[in-house]
Amino acid sequence: MAKGEFDYSMRLVAVVAFVAVVGLISVMGGWQGRGLHDSLTANVVSEAKEEVKISPIINPVEELENLPEPAYVYIMPDSQSVKNGADVMVGVNIAGVNNLYAFQFDISYDPAVLEFVQEQQGNWLTNNGKDSIYCIPQTASSGLITNLACTRLGIIDGLSSNGVLETLAFKAVSKGESAIVLQNLKLSDPNSVRITASNINGRIIVK
Repeated sequence: MAKGEFDYSMRLVAVVAFVAVVGLISVMGGWQGRGLHDSLTANVVSEAKEEVKISPIINPVEELENLPEPAYVYIMPDSQSVKNGADVMVGVNIAGVNNLYAFQFDISYDPAVLEFVQEQQGNWLTNNGKDSIYCIPQTASSGLITNLACTRLGIIDGLSSNGVLETLAFKAVSKGESAIVLQNLKLSDPNSVRITASNINGRIIVK
């Protein structure tokens, strides 16, 4: 991002933030999503958390068979077993999509088995860092992560094919099994037209 002179920096930050929010509202505005507008206004400032190093761990598609068409968003690995107390990474991947400009989804899990640590955006929507995106701050409560939402910026095409949308970090806190469930999934093209997609959930077994 280009930097302005110091005496204009605060003005530039305000303008960029306003344009980004308006862009995401425009893309998602036609949908009756759960609290998207409220989250844009209420979660502008998020509490700083200790960084956990997250690496996107999955390159999608090749490990799954008999997947629905045309587009699908899925948890990867779809099933994994870990020891109690271990850190757990899951990827939220997309495959078979055409002209994707923005996405939104929520994730639910069993808080008696897992503790959410943090999320990290994948670099696929940025075209591997070549383009700008804006992501609203997610909201996490016990057992639910809401408003995982990002949009590309500017008058540019959407992206097609396969990629990683998000990587989520959890900590196993008790023995048991937790589903990782995709909810409230919405995809949009650059003209705010909704893209139909299926979703495939995952599970984590803590031993």
